[in-house]
Amino acid sequence: MRLAEATRALAGGRRLRVVEITPHPVVSHSLRRGLDAVGGDQPRILSTGRRGQGARQSLEDVAAALWCDGADVRWGAVTGRRRRSAAPLPVALTVSGRTARARAENAARLAARLDGTPDADLPDVAYTAARHRSHLEYRASVVAASSAEAAGALRALADGRTHRGLITGRAAAGPGLAVLFTGEGDRRPGAGRGLYGAFPEFRRALDEACAALDPYLPLPLAAVLFAAGDGPDAKLVHDPRFAQPGLFAVGVALFRLWRLWGVAPAAVAGRAAGEIAAAHAAGVLDLADAARLVAARGRLTRAREWSGATAAVREFRQVAAECVFREPSIAWASTVTGGVAAAGTVADPEYWVRQACAAPRFTDALRALERAGAGRRLECRPAGVDEVRSLTRALGALHVAGQDIRWERVFAAGVPVDLPGHAFRRASCPRVAARTLPLSGS
Repeated sequence: MRLAEATRALAGGRRLRVVEITPHPVVSHSLRRGLDAVGGDQPRILSTGRRGQGARQSLEDVAAALWCDGADVRWGAVTGRRRRSAAPLPVALTVSGRTARARAENAARLAARLDGTPDADLPDVAYTAARHRSHLEYRASVVAASSAEAAGALRALADGRTHRGLITGRAAAGPGLAVLFTGEGDRRPGAGRGLYGAFPEFRRALDEACAALDPYLPLPLAAVLFAAGDGPDAKLVHDPRFAQPGLFAVGVALFRLWRLWGVAPAAVAGRAAGEIAAAHAAGVLDLADAARLVAARGRLTRAREWSGATAAVREFRQVAAECVFREPSIAWASTVTGGVAAAGTVADPEYWVRQACAAPRFTDALRALERAGAGRRLECRPAGVDEVRSLTRALGALHVAGQDIRWERVFAAGVPVDLPGHAFRRASCPRVAARTLPLSGS
């Protein structure tokens, strides 16, 4: 009775679709009694437990009915079928053991499982290994885009050989993770293009960063970032007005992707324009103010190259004065002071003028992070060659070192498959002959 009353109150005369998780007849009867009492547009019960129908088929039917009613459905997660790309993307395939020998035996088992496995099924194998297997102390990660490549790396691990796609290590409760943002270098057309096409979260974050930056730039930032190598806009990637905002946007998008994957840093630091990205990552600046400040910094750098710095410094100081600065949510190392930023220091516009015009104390900032307990480092910048493989390798290296990863988010459309279990360590236990002891008092 209470369930029926709660159902009527929940509906309240509105259009309602109820997804029934349990097929229990009493619960179903109570739901129908409650929904029958609601007038107007009649609600429907969508059952995920129909008798005589497979669980997957039931779920797909419910998802289809909800989609017809206007609900957003992630079909890749429902069906387990991902969009096929022209070239398969590399994945991080994990394997571990309680000892190095056990890890090698588990690698040999997994390599045998991959023999004859279609390349399209490799992401599901990687998902199952990461999500449904224990991660023991002795770890390894294989970065591969095909089953044959993965099997080759696993056999190299089993045989004690090296392989270019193999990362090995021992997980330990080591130092905290520091995320670093570059501010120079990587001035090349197409930086971030591979990540943009491979990872939806990176794409969304980069689009948001570009939208925040575009009002302060002569041209849309994406047109410069992804310009053809021989096009007229490609040369603009070396102009500080675009180079610094571009590095900021790509760094922020990468940070968003890492956070989605469960990588939570203990501290951040940045060099040159990267310090503004670090301030945003630490919660000191929101995206709008950080974008405005980094665009002004790019104009200042450009003016200094052309001997017009006086007016640009005045403008930059004014922009910094209008930004809203907050207390950092995590440790943030300053390249102005060379130490962990103190409360209230970064709210001074002169701090940012010094940051833009003086030589950075980046090495001192890194030492300050180590003293603060963040000695492990992750750099947020796109690699010069094969961005997706390099990012996947960094993901595997973090896992091997003991970093917690949200694998269900890395493999959002992963489907569990059959994999061999961990190898057992066998030990000889000889039978000991029983001894006859005299009874007490005899």
